[in-house]
Amino acid sequence: MHLRLSLARWIGIEGFRALFERTIGLAQRRHPVLAGLTAGGGEEGATFASAVQIHGANAVAAGMVGLISQMIDLLARIIGETMAVRLVEQVTVPNPRGIAGTIMFGDRDGEEAIQ
Repeated sequence: MHLRLSLARWIGIEGFRALFERTIGLAQRRHPVLAGLTAGGGEEGATFASAVQIHGANAVAAGMVGLISQMIDLLARIIGETMAVRLVEQVTVPNPRGIAGTIMFGDRDGEEAIQ
């Protein structure tokens, strides 16, 4: 999982594992399609493929949005909302060259800025 590798760079493997396990525990309450997903192993592709077959692509997509939202909420408690959003964007938003980049919303003049 790209998110695991990228966030672990900033918060460490154990930090990511703790964050992800807490995130999953909370997100599963609203999105049961996330059941069986763990912070380890690299089996996420099989888990998601199975979930799509059982619950449908829309439910799995909603679950993933809920998962990322929950992760940002938990990170925000520790490092603040702006930093949490930027950290997750930095590892999830592709730029035109195909690598992750950061999108900043609102520069000093209130204009949208893209890096």
